Amino acid sequence: YKPLADLFSGQEKSSKDGTSFGIERVNDSSGNVTAMRAYIEQEVNGRPERYYLSVVWQEDWTTNPFARSKYIKGKIVYQKTPEAPEFFSRQYNISNGQLTLSEREDPPFLCVIPGDDIKDLRD
Repeated sequence: YKPLADLFSGQEKSSKDGTSFGIERVNDSSGNVTAMRAYIEQEVNGRPERYYLSVVWQEDWTTNPFARSKYIKGKIVYQKTPEAPEFFSRQYNISNGQLTLSEREDPPFLCVIPGDDIKDLRD
């Protein structure tokens, strides 16, 4: 979990590809703060797109603690707006502290808990 947690620790950080990570106070319709939400923001077609994380699934990771190169692979489940009941997922890879998100977004779904297809990773 540490490589993922490190991305969100402290001030907002950016990776080499312009991806930023942060935590935002999310308000309800009357303006009251209801939750703190972690997000990942990427530039898509010249515009920033924010993904509010709901679930981070870790499917595969380095098992040798002495390995030179360490990785985590899985999927993130997110909302594009915190109020929307629609969830999306996409594959991620963290290799030596660098996050890569797949450009391919899985079809949207309406359930907070993802189905078993969250375990299906593409190489």
